[in-house]
Amino acid sequence: MKLTKLFDLYQEEKPTLSPRTVAKYHSIVKMFIVDAGVDNIFITRNECIQWRNKILERSSAGNCNNYHRHLKSLFNVAVSLGHLESNVFKSFPMLKNTVSKNKIISNITIEKLVLMINTILSTLGFI
Repeated sequence: MKLTKLFDLYQEEKPTLSPRTVAKYHSIVKMFIVDAGVDNIFITRNECIQWRNKILERSSAGNCNNYHRHLKSLFNVAVSLGHLESNVFKSFPMLKNTVSKNKIISNITIEKLVLMINTILSTLGFI
């Protein structure tokens, strides 16, 4: 079965998808077909990992995980309808995103903020 046919089945199973969601799935399926060079649902784990690595060369781990989640959802439908025995996208983990550093406010800045809040509250007659 072609991936585009699987996408059609997915839309039949989930008739309340918004047009924006449908467009997102469509673009991800199209991108997967081009980048992986595969246009059927019988793909191997190795082909999926090679596709993921190709995506990582030009995009972030967050985008790659987004594509992964969408394709996993599509392939879950193939499994539930009996077209596949297992979902190949469940066989490898999502990527870890880099964690951004927390911003730290200095004690002096906190003291200035408390002083400013107290000034405002006293001006308004709350203190």
